[in-house]
Amino acid sequence: MVERLPASALQRRGVTARGGNIDASSGALASAQQIGTLGTAFFQNAANNLLNEVSRQVVEKQTAKGRKIGLEATTTLSNGQEVPLAILSDETSIAARSRNAGVLESYTNRLNTTLLRNMEELARNNSADPVGYEEQARDLYGEIRKTLPNPEIQTLFDNKFEAILQPEITRQHVGAVKQERADTRLTALESVQEISLSAEREAQDAMSFNADLAAQSVTNIAQRRGELLAALNQTDANGDFIFSPDQQQAELRAFDFTVQKSAVLGGFRRATDKESFIDRWATAERENRSSDALTATQDKTQAGRRIYKTSDGQSVSELSITVTHPEINAGKPTNIPTVYDGKIVTEQQAVAIVANAGGVDPDTGRELDGFDTIDEAEEAARARSQSLRPVGDDGDAPNADFKSGVAPMLALQDVDRIEATMRSELRLIRAENAEVRAQLRTEASDAATILSRGEQPAGLAGLRSNMEAAGMFKELARLDLSERLSEEVVEFSRLPLSDQQGSIATLDQLDIVGIFESEKKAQFRKVHAAQVAAVRQGQGLGVAVEAGVIAPLESIDYSDPETLKGRAVKAGLASAHVGIRLSPLTPQEAGGLRQALDEATPGEVAGILDSLHRGLGEEQAGYLAGQIAPNNPELSAAITLAPDSPLVARDIVLGGRLLAENPDVKPGQTDRINGVKEVFGNMFTPETAGALDGFVDAGMALYASRRVATGDLTFDSDTFEQALREAAGNPVKINKRMILPPRPGMTEDEVEDLVLSTTDEDLALYGNGLPIFSDGTPFSVALFDRFGKDAQLVTSGPGRYLIFFPGLGYIQSDRGGAYEIDLRAKVDE
Repeated sequence: MVERLPASALQRRGVTARGGNIDASSGALASAQQIGTLGTAFFQNAANNLLNEVSRQVVEKQTAKGRKIGLEATTTLSNGQEVPLAILSDETSIAARSRNAGVLESYTNRLNTTLLRNMEELARNNSADPVGYEEQARDLYGEIRKTLPNPEIQTLFDNKFEAILQPEITRQHVGAVKQERADTRLTALESVQEISLSAEREAQDAMSFNADLAAQSVTNIAQRRGELLAALNQTDANGDFIFSPDQQQAELRAFDFTVQKSAVLGGFRRATDKESFIDRWATAERENRSSDALTATQDKTQAGRRIYKTSDGQSVSELSITVTHPEINAGKPTNIPTVYDGKIVTEQQAVAIVANAGGVDPDTGRELDGFDTIDEAEEAARARSQSLRPVGDDGDAPNADFKSGVAPMLALQDVDRIEATMRSELRLIRAENAEVRAQLRTEASDAATILSRGEQPAGLAGLRSNMEAAGMFKELARLDLSERLSEEVVEFSRLPLSDQQGSIATLDQLDIVGIFESEKKAQFRKVHAAQVAAVRQGQGLGVAVEAGVIAPLESIDYSDPETLKGRAVKAGLASAHVGIRLSPLTPQEAGGLRQALDEATPGEVAGILDSLHRGLGEEQAGYLAGQIAPNNPELSAAITLAPDSPLVARDIVLGGRLLAENPDVKPGQTDRINGVKEVFGNMFTPETAGALDGFVDAGMALYASRRVATGDLTFDSDTFEQALREAAGNPVKINKRMILPPRPGMTEDEVEDLVLSTTDEDLALYGNGLPIFSDGTPFSVALFDRFGKDAQLVTSGPGRYLIFFPGLGYIQSDRGGAYEIDLRAKVDE
């Protein structure tokens, strides 16, 4: 296929064309494009540079008779000169060719150099395929040959190409073989490494305290060593050993040391007393190294040293160690033998022997090599210390005794290295344990706190496991105590408050000696005190919810009696649990009621007050009124009056708004005192005087609603006194004492008739026990005649009264405390 290149493409190569497009299938320019198509961009640039030089050396000497081939074009040289571009054809005169023979050969040589570079590129891309390389190289040659201008150059080019190609092909084959051997060696090394890693893992169990596990580990390691020997004896495709004898010995030595080290570390990590384990192992091993009996053989090393057999069948000759001593190689790191006269000596003994011998091996007279670094010396020592048994001789058969089964004969320096590793690891373990234990203590403390609340902390089982692994047995015992105690505390917290008091009283009577009982008593007191405090703060409903006595509180709609009925039932159950009367609303909900009434229209206010009584009932509504009285006394009064005087109750709520908006309408202190004396008289005793402020606030709110409506904000005593009476339910006087009627609006006659109609059964039915005098004498209706003369009722709450006899005091209840009778209940029967 002929590719047409536009002139712009050639201009980018430094070529200026005349006459439009250039045919890229002919001439030297085509070679650049063809080679570029083959992926050899490097040759493309090189060919252009060569053509520039040929144009300068050859084309300028062309005779007038010569005929150009290709198209007429020019090229720009590196110095900026534009010259004609042409190549000599086979019609060029003999004289011209002769004159330019040297130039042509130079040209061919330079093209061959470019070809060689491209062939090297092909070689890199076809390193594993010599045949493919040769084919591509000949294809490349063919493409370039097409661009040569005449047979003379082609012949020169052919000879040069073959001279280049054949060595390259040979080199490619050799490279492929080398690559194959390298791959084989890499695979073998990976196999050796995998075997060593496997043995290292299995060696962790070789010093296990479980005899069966240790025996199995020894058997497994012996099997791995056999696999290692097989891997080290592998050959390549030519039958040559992949590993040299030195390499085999080094790998075996590394394997044996790794296994020994892993086994010892396995025992170290299992030991409870790691410090003691290190001392016992290191001491025993050093004694073994120094006193192990050696048996001489007839063999010697190449250096002339006798080869000995250890008691476990290992071959040793030097057992080199690395030392630095001023009398040995001027203090440079030096490897010295530790085997002399059939004995393994200590490091100090070996140093003395070599120093006395003038720094040479006294057994052979060999000068001992010094090294620049300890690492270099130790690397050489590992190779020379390796036993010289033939590869494949694995010593005695494995058994459950680790040392005789698989452990190699360690040099003293190996013992030192393993001991150093253990001590370093012990330091890390101690540091990590301290940090871990601190973290675990924090987590245990947090868990105990959660348990004390009666909740179950997340991850408790994992925390226990970690604490046990860290040896935190005392802390774990305390956590166990917390969990066990938590179960009893949770059960205790669900008891009614009165039963909690009984449980604590029982514990107080016991002779507490154990930690658990002491802690339980303290926790019981803490829980009880917290619940009592919560009840006093108005959170009695919440206490009942946590105890499981009632379901979680749902949101309520103050204008919906149905939702309020359910809350009233819960409040009754919660009251029984905590032992006191509870309001059906939480403090937050009571505040929400105040806000709802403040934002409601007059009609909505009346509706909400009516809904409260129809939903909660009079008793629960009364508890609600008592709850909000300290902060909203006028609202408390409105709630109390709502069933009997709904309009008055509404006006009290609305009057509270008006009083805030019109502070000038509020009666002064003197006016308030005078009004209170006139309306309430002696109704309040020192014990009940706290209720007076509520009635006064409600009366002022009602007064504001009445007075602001007239537009006259000046004080009016009659209106204020009437507001006080209506806000209090129209007090009446019975036997010289003012009282609130059982029902707002009842007259004095109605109240007196109610009292005189009360029977002995009524005293028990509507009272808080049976009435008695202070000396225990029963009070009966036969004494009611005295009501009209001496006995007085003292208001203690809505429709509730104490009975007072001047000179005798209050009538008592046989249950304790003052007797109280609920006459409103009698009215409503």
